Amino acid sequence: MWAQSDIEEWEDSDGILIAARPIPEPDLTEAPTDNIWIDAWSDIWSRSDDLAAQCVKETHGWGKGRHLPFSTNIQVYPSHNATATKWIHTLEKASWRAEFTRLGASKEDDLFRDPATGLPVYRPEHDDRYFAALPHRLPAESSLHSVILDDDVWIRTFDGSVYLAPGGEGINATWGYGGRGPSYLASLINCLLDDINSSAFDALDERRETPDGLYELVRIKHENGTVLDRRLLEEAKRSQGSESRIS
Repeated sequence: MWAQSDIEEWEDSDGILIAARPIPEPDLTEAPTDNIWIDAWSDIWSRSDDLAAQCVKETHGWGKGRHLPFSTNIQVYPSHNATATKWIHTLEKASWRAEFTRLGASKEDDLFRDPATGLPVYRPEHDDRYFAALPHRLPAESSLHSVILDDDVWIRTFDGSVYLAPGGEGINATWGYGGRGPSYLASLINCLLDDINSSAFDALDERRETPDGLYELVRIKHENGTVLDRRLLEEAKRSQGSESRIS
């Protein structure tokens, strides 16, 4: 097969129609920015074709969760707590998109979308559990009012909005023991007190700088329905604590 350059040098090249030409090689001297990655994956995840769904499946276990629309999901049981029940009543019916593949959903399941975050939620057939994507960051326009510990961890802002606490890279906020989940929650609270739009990855980056007082507060086995208001959280943040935090 002749190369394109050979054809162009041939004296009768004007009479030859080239069916296809190669695209220019991309400049690989600079890696794509985070925003380019995020926009590209968001476009793929919002599609409904099978190829897009296959691409989403390939992101399982991928180490660049910050570039994806979400990278952590949890199971929400409406029968277990009032906060979840109220949240579920806000969900809107949704049509199939490739992003539901990441949750493990099929087209036959009940598909929803959280209108506050735009993220997918689904309920399997003959099951009362809801599988929900956790936001990387909250779209809130009001500052942190309180943290609600009600089976799952919820964030309430001063305008009355309630969100599932952000999560990322397979990590979600928990409480009541000495371990990674409470350590992450303490760091997340520390970030959200300063900036409600802080991301899960901000919290993960700053974990070892979290005030011990916050960590001691969330490692307590609080009962479901416990509300940690901003005043209490700020007091804990100022506290030095008495024990080292476990990562």
